[in-house]
Amino acid sequence: MKKIFLFLIIIPYIIFALRFSGEYNYNYYYYQSLNAYGENRVILNMNADKGIASFHLQGLGQFYIGGPKYIIPYPDNIPNYVIDNLPSYYQLSNSMKINTAYLSIYYLGFNLKFGKFPMKWGISQTYAPADIFSSTSPMDYSYIEEGILGFLGMYSFGDNTISFIYQDHTDYEQTKQGLLFENINNYFTASLFSAHFFNTRRIFNGFVFRTNTVEYLLSGFNIITDYWGPGIWIEIDYFADVEYWIQDSIADYSHYFLIAGVDYTFNDLLYTSLEYIYYSEGKTDGFTYNDILRRYLNDNFLISKHYLIPIIGINQGETISGEFAAMINANDLSSMIMTSLIYQPREYLSMDLNSSFVIGNLGKDFYGLPPIYTFQLKFYY
Repeated sequence: MKKIFLFLIIIPYIIFALRFSGEYNYNYYYYQSLNAYGENRVILNMNADKGIASFHLQGLGQFYIGGPKYIIPYPDNIPNYVIDNLPSYYQLSNSMKINTAYLSIYYLGFNLKFGKFPMKWGISQTYAPADIFSSTSPMDYSYIEEGILGFLGMYSFGDNTISFIYQDHTDYEQTKQGLLFENINNYFTASLFSAHFFNTRRIFNGFVFRTNTVEYLLSGFNIITDYWGPGIWIEIDYFADVEYWIQDSIADYSHYFLIAGVDYTFNDLLYTSLEYIYYSEGKTDGFTYNDILRRYLNDNFLISKHYLIPIIGINQGETISGEFAAMINANDLSSMIMTSLIYQPREYLSMDLNSSFVIGNLGKDFYGLPPIYTFQLKFYY
């Protein structure tokens, strides 16, 4: 697979006339009083289209001054004997990598992608449980979308599209396979999907950390429409524990999510939305440090049953825009507040201010998460 991937990168240099674009970002992060550091980020894009084929590549360089360390801000209610078994920091170091590099071929309704391409599943605007390929924490402002290495085959006929995706890895338990059927018409867009993958879970048990790998079969459905004016969407994601289903093991890690939302834009200036997420395995109250550790150690950011997510966005022409979003535990009313303000005086220059902080006392859902403030300066070329 690696040889094929290298071959796909080299071929476009020979047969295509590439177009180049890029971006320079200066990011400054301030996490409570523990972490404060700057990051220089250089992004290079190369794209080409020729007949039935196109090529896309994005390279990323991240450079820090002085090699700072990121001190992990664990909540203060975690016992010392637990903290002693956790890493206290991780080193930030300069890096260069290829985010995406893929060849896309279109022919007679077929679209084939090979290489490292972007992929996203799910329709939730803040946290998409079905996005097993590129999900991340809503608080991770430093996250950069990175492609997955594999193969995507799509076939479109009329209003329908069938897609098959295979994410490659040398370790079988890191591979993922997915199948999606989508219908787009004048009234709504609907999708049926299923996927097979493994999820590694870390839990604290007694005085030790244990790791177990669960094999899942994901089945889901979503539908979205703006036929009546406001946008309305519903999604159901069911994660079946394959081992429990086939071998009748003692622990059953099956669970499901229900997502429903509505949004509306007023005069292209004010955007509003409200989304509800139900998590079948979540708790309603009495959150302990073990619940908080689940959020730190595993991919699943949600630990409660009921969440409300309001979003308000303002767009003042093409120069100034801002957004306010909140993730609210509907049971204990603890919440995570996120704000952003973007000022773009020129096409080649923009400045972003972002922040997130939590409301919630000891025993509440979001207790212990640190406030985060970031400043980002972007130059486009």
